Amino acid sequence: MLGQALDCHFEGQELEQAQLEKLHTLKTGKLIAASLKMGALIAQEFSKTPKDLTQTLFNFGLLMGLFFQVRDDIIDATQSPEQSGKSTHADGLKNTYVRLLGLEGARGYLSTLQAQLLERLAQLPPALKGYLTHLLESLA
Repeated sequence: MLGQALDCHFEGQELEQAQLEKLHTLKTGKLIAASLKMGALIAQEFSKTPKDLTQTLFNFGLLMGLFFQVRDDIIDATQSPEQSGKSTHADGLKNTYVRLLGLEGARGYLSTLQAQLLERLAQLPPALKGYLTHLLESLA
């Protein structure tokens, strides 16, 4: 909720990249992170899941939230509603990674985030790695 409120509050105001990342961490990242962490907490009740896995998954979710948002900004700037399956070119006065970094800069940042996610995936247990790889590929 706070991230969404900040997104609306800062419409029409130019943010720096660190501020935009904070906004999207609060808006999208924590939503994904909380979902992954809750799954890990439930799994701990029924298996021998390492306790540090909950924080690992939470941090992975924060990064995935940024990846999702950058990807969404690129889609909004480059695709038609028919191509994307959702309304596009609707960000108006919102702060986006495309507006801040330019299209090529946003694509480069997306690639950096994807490489970081893949690096973190490599450190996860095989089954979990498989599920999260599938999720990441569906976003790519």
